[in-house]
Amino acid sequence: MKAWLSDLAGHALDLVEEIAQSDFAVVITAAGEDAQSVSVIAAICALHHKTLIALIVPKDEDDDAAIVVSLKYLRPYAHMLVVAHGCDYVETMLTALRV
Repeated sequence: MKAWLSDLAGHALDLVEEIAQSDFAVVITAAGEDAQSVSVIAAICALHHKTLIALIVPKDEDDDAAIVVSLKYLRPYAHMLVVAHGCDYVETMLTALRV
């Protein structure tokens, strides 16, 4: 799990340790993207009793089918699942969560 995650500067982080030290985890995906890897994050969250929050960000041209693809992967794992309406919504949500 080391080097599976990196910070904004590109430095490798230990995913397990990052989740263990957090209050919760937030995953963000574009609508229609394959979000299967969220199962790994969810398993680590469960191991450390952390809440998993998922945000899906549709593009203007995305239809409901694209959102459903992402929902299929995220719904079994997320404690809170939000279909965001644009990047501004994501920023507002992260601010509200004090991330």
